[in-house]
Amino acid sequence: MIIELQNFGPIKSFKFDTSKDIHAIFGKNNIGKSYAISAVYLILKSFIEYTSIQYKPDFNKDFDKKIPTLLERLDEIGNDETLDISEEVKIDLSNILKSSIVLLIDKSFKNSYNFKYLQNKLNSGEATQIAIKNDIAEILIGLDEHNENLILKSINWIPKIKIEKNELYSLELWEKLPERNNIYSQDIRFYKDELNKVLEVCINSYVNQFANTIGKIYFLPASRSGLYNALNSLGAIFAELSRNRNIISQKIEIPNFSEPISDYFLNLNTIDKTQVNEKYLEHFEEIEKNILKGSITLDTETKKYFYTPLHSEIKLELSFTSSMISEIAPIIAHLKYIIPFDDKSTSILFIEEPEAHLHPEVQVALLSFFGKLSKGNLKIVMTSHSNYIFNKLSNLIIAKEILPENINISLMKMTNEGSVIEDGAMSVDEYGIEDNNFADIAEQLYEERMQLLNKL
Repeated sequence: MIIELQNFGPIKSFKFDTSKDIHAIFGKNNIGKSYAISAVYLILKSFIEYTSIQYKPDFNKDFDKKIPTLLERLDEIGNDETLDISEEVKIDLSNILKSSIVLLIDKSFKNSYNFKYLQNKLNSGEATQIAIKNDIAEILIGLDEHNENLILKSINWIPKIKIEKNELYSLELWEKLPERNNIYSQDIRFYKDELNKVLEVCINSYVNQFANTIGKIYFLPASRSGLYNALNSLGAIFAELSRNRNIISQKIEIPNFSEPISDYFLNLNTIDKTQVNEKYLEHFEEIEKNILKGSITLDTETKKYFYTPLHSEIKLELSFTSSMISEIAPIIAHLKYIIPFDDKSTSILFIEEPEAHLHPEVQVALLSFFGKLSKGNLKIVMTSHSNYIFNKLSNLIIAKEILPENINISLMKMTNEGSVIEDGAMSVDEYGIEDNNFADIAEQLYEERMQLLNKL
C-alpha cells in the first residue's frame, strides 16, 4: 500500500510504502517528519480497526430504485452481450468507504490535529489531499469546503463488473480481485443479495490487501521517558482531584493528547502479561546485558516498569534511572512485552528519534538490534537526526544485513511551498546510502577547524 500526503500541515508532499521493512526519515527540526509519520500511523490504524470491528455497512440500499434503469439498459443490448455496471458499483463503494474507512480516519485525525491548521499555509493554493492506493484501487481523501471534516474526494477502482445477457443473466466480477464471482439468475430483480456480495468482495479486497499482512502497529513518540513518567503521575493526580472534587472551586482542563501519544501510554499500561517472546529472547537479553547493564521488568499489578541492574535485586522506577535507561526502556518494553512476534502477521513500530539521550556506541548497537528484528515480523519506521544512525544503516546494507530493496531512506527538506522528500538525496544501493545531509555539516566543521588552526 502506498500513502501520499499532499499539502498537509507543513508538508507539501510525502510518500510512504508499507512494503518496506525499514523506513528512516532524516531532516532538520520543525519540517514535518513527526507530522508525516503520525498521519501514516493513524491511516494504517484505521484500516486495521476496520477489520477488527467487522464493519458491516448496508450494501446497495438503493438497489430497488436502480432496477428499472438496469432493465432498460439490458434491453438495449443483444443476447450474449455484456453490460458494464462498474460505475454504478463504484458509487456504492464510495458510499461504503465514506461511512467506514474515511470516517475512521477522520475521527483519528480530529483526535490528533487541529483542522484549522491542516491545510498547508505555505502552499494555500493547493488543497490538502491524502491518496491511499494498492493494486485494487486508489482513494483520494481531502477536507470539505469548511475545512471541518475529511471526506472522500474520488475513487479509482480497477475491477470490472459486468452482467451478461442470455437465458440466465450472469453477473461476473474479475480483474485483480482474489475472488471471482459468477452469479446466475432468470430475473435481474433477484440480484440484490448477489450484488451485495460483490460489493463486499471489492471493499474487503481493498482493505485486506494491507490488513491481512499487518497485524498491529505501535507508536513511540519523542521524549518517551518524560511522557511515560508524566502520564503515570497524572493518573495519581486525577485520582486525587476526583476524590476532592467537592472542594475544588475552579474548572480544571484535562490536557488533550494526540491519539498516537494516547495509544503509546495505553499500550504501556494495559498489558496484563509478562511472557517474553522466545523467538527473540536472546536478542532482548543481549541488548539488556550489553547496553542497559540490567533488565526491564513489569509489575502487572501496578502497571509500572522497573529497571534491575545486573547482579542485583534492586528494582528502580524509571524516573530514578539515567536518561539513557529511562529513554530506551519504553522501546525494550514494547519489544519484550507488547509487540506480538508471531508468524501469522507483521507488526509496524513507529519510533521518533531512537537516538535520544543515547551515546553513539549505544545508538549503533540499537540499530544492529533493529536490523535483526526487521528480518522477522517487524517493520521499523523512524525519524532521526543522528549521523551514527545513518552510517550504521549504510554499513548494514554493505554487510548485506539489510537488502537495499527492503529499505527506504528519505531526506525531508523545506521549500517555499512546504517540506518535501528530496529526490535522490539519499539513494540506496549495495554500496550503502548516499549522504547529502550530514556530509555538508562535516565538511563545514572541518573547514572551520582548518581556518582556526591556520590562525594559530
